[in-house]
Amino acid sequence: MRVVNLDLDNTLIYSYKHDIGNRKMNVERYQGREISFMTEKTHELLRQIKSRCLVVPTTTRTKEQYDRIDLKAGAFQYALVCNGGVLLVNQRNIKMLSFYSYIDDQIEITMIWDICEDLIKSDVLKNEAWDLKEKILKEIIQNDFFDYYSIFDPMKDLMEALCTTPKENLLCADLIYQIGSGYIKQYGAKIYKQYGKPEKYYDYLEQCLNNNLEPYLELIEYYRNINADKAAEIAELGLKKCHGEQTELFIYLIQYEQMKGNEENIARLIRSAKCRKRRVDVAKVQEQIFLKE
Repeated sequence: MRVVNLDLDNTLIYSYKHDIGNRKMNVERYQGREISFMTEKTHELLRQIKSRCLVVPTTTRTKEQYDRIDLKAGAFQYALVCNGGVLLVNQRNIKMLSFYSYIDDQIEITMIWDICEDLIKSDVLKNEAWDLKEKILKEIIQNDFFDYYSIFDPMKDLMEALCTTPKENLLCADLIYQIGSGYIKQYGAKIYKQYGKPEKYYDYLEQCLNNNLEPYLELIEYYRNINADKAAEIAELGLKKCHGEQTELFIYLIQYEQMKGNEENIARLIRSAKCRKRRVDVAKVQEQIFLKE
């Protein structure tokens, strides 16, 4: 489905102060007065477009200001108000969804997935100004990708689609680090790694070390050729914290001590490995000694 983001004021509709001819229709009333109009020709074209495309009114207006408008073209499933900062689904702010009991069963959830997919496929996002993209990104990031509405995946996809250049991706990573919550920062870290700032990615990994082996191995691989002492510190920390497999940690530490020529520490490591047979392949660790010889 093709998506058309349609501006309202001074594009589709005009205030009573503008002369748009006599063939016009009222589309907005405020305090009993007719204040906005649309030409009959525009109205006919709007109906034609709406029959063929997904039309998304997009405006700087607040929700309250938008609700005053009646384009006389039937209901619009989606609208972007507050300069693109708020998505309405059937005229309801998606934040209202939190008041419903069975979030995964709501029809609005499917609609949001669909509109995100349509926006991404339409490829219209790449031409938007960064100011608008930034506002949408902030809304997504500050709300943890709206995970509490069960729409984490489409919001993440939308975030990725909004950033079309390396510069925009790095700016997005900066936003994630500035306003994102703990677990959201991992996505910013991955962006940094992908776009030429690996040191920020590895800094993030180091801050999040726990009992999971993989981050330790990744950090060791990164530091082994640029800071072997740092890699050894991380391996030692892994021996203290990791509850599972530790063979690769011992192997690196033995290689490190071999490089240093410290036979006493190598012997200590072998003894320690033998005491952890459930978590260490001792034979594989001992092979490192023979490989060196």
